[in-house]
Amino acid sequence: MIEERINDAAKIAEDGLESARKAGNGMDEVKMLRASLLVKLAEGKPLDALEIAAKAEGVLMKLEKNHQEAGELLLLVAQAHILQGTTVGQQAALNAALQAVDHFAKAEDGRGEANSWRVVFDARVALGRFEDGLRAAEAAMVICADCGDEVGQALCLLSLSKAHLLRGSPVKAKKASEKALNLFHEQNSDLMAAAALEILVQALIKQEQRKEALQRAKQELLSFMGSGDKWAVPRMRGGDDEYDLSTLVMF
Repeated sequence: MIEERINDAAKIAEDGLESARKAGNGMDEVKMLRASLLVKLAEGKPLDALEIAAKAEGVLMKLEKNHQEAGELLLLVAQAHILQGTTVGQQAALNAALQAVDHFAKAEDGRGEANSWRVVFDARVALGRFEDGLRAAEAAMVICADCGDEVGQALCLLSLSKAHLLRGSPVKAKKASEKALNLFHEQNSDLMAAAALEILVQALIKQEQRKEALQRAKQELLSFMGSGDKWAVPRMRGGDDEYDLSTLVMF
């Protein structure tokens, strides 16, 4: 099903790109190239995505300066670099995300600016610059609060919880993941709530609060199953153990 949707999206992007080129509409061409870039990211092909981004950048440079489009493109470029999973890729992602921050600020797009700061945070953490990353996360949280973007706040908290867990700070990871979980519930986003739950459960296990971890997992899992969203059923890992959360309701 997912592959079919990706293929459909690719076909729509290809057709749109051809139409834009025939019409000589540069801005539509950039948008369709950006759509193609998204498809490559969905397929897990960051290098192909970066090739498309270079073409889009070339077209964009010939047009009247558009900070919004430049920001959108650079944000996707940053995500493509992150997918490479290399130190060089993370540094390139950081550079692209910082440029995106500047463009979104000039376009007065708070959500785009906050999203870019969140990518800056991810890249800095991956590069071992956690304290610098925290400043980027704080900037994202402030902007999200200013524009009332609760989804953005939740995503930022989720990134923070993952980083705290990786740094061996399960107490902070638990606090951030609980806040993210509550916000995702308020937004009726079961899939993202499941991601927050997985971090919360791992944080509880790291604190040797295994009984509470199981209770929270059962409670949340029943909610996910009741919603009918099978994609929201996550897995829980603790040390060398791994549990399929869908079996916990049987205990």
